[in-house]
This record gives sequence, structure tokens and C-alpha cells, in this order.
Amino acid sequence: MNDLKLLKKSSKGLVDRKTFRKIKKVKKYSEKIEALKHSIISGLKLKHLDLEIYSDENNEDYYLHLKIGLLPPKINLLYHDFNEKDFKKIISLFSEIEKRLKNV
Repeated sequence: MNDLKLLKKSSKGLVDRKTFRKIKKVKKYSEKIEALKHSIISGLKLKHLDLEIYSDENNEDYYLHLKIGLLPPKINLLYHDFNEKDFKKIISLFSEIEKRLKNV
């Protein structure tokens, strides 16, 4: 049950309500967990692509491109082992990149 609570908490800003409702209807516990993991990772990848496109259009900050380049391997790590510590690092990296984009 801990895994499901962690995933629900993690999915707050990444998974839209429509998808979340569909996942809630799934009967099997393991399938529900896998669907939540997949939807969270997909949300992270979409957020990464948005940041990458926005940064390419607006500036050429080398530090920013390095930080954005760190995201895909960290996101792919979640496919194999979804753990709260790694997820928090990814979210903090996203917030750091967004701050940097606003400042530049």
C-alpha cells in the first residue's frame, strides 16, 4: 500500500485528472501501480521536452543546457526503480531549471 500512496502523492502535478480517474478504475493492484508509474514518467518527459524547446528558442546558456541534458537519464532511471529520493531530485532539478529560465 505504501507504493500506491507514494505514487499518488508524486502524480499530483504531472498526471491529468482524466488519466488519474481511468487508473483508479483498474482492479489489479500491480497494474494500477505500473499505470501510475508510466503516467508519471510520461508527464516528466513531456515537461522535459517543453523546457528543452523553450530553452532552445530563448537563450544559449551553457549551464542550462547541461542541466537539461541531465534530465533524460534520471527520468529513465525511474522506469527501473521508482524511488522517492530520485523523484525529489528530478523535481528539484526541474525547479532549478525553471528558475534559471526565468532569470535569463
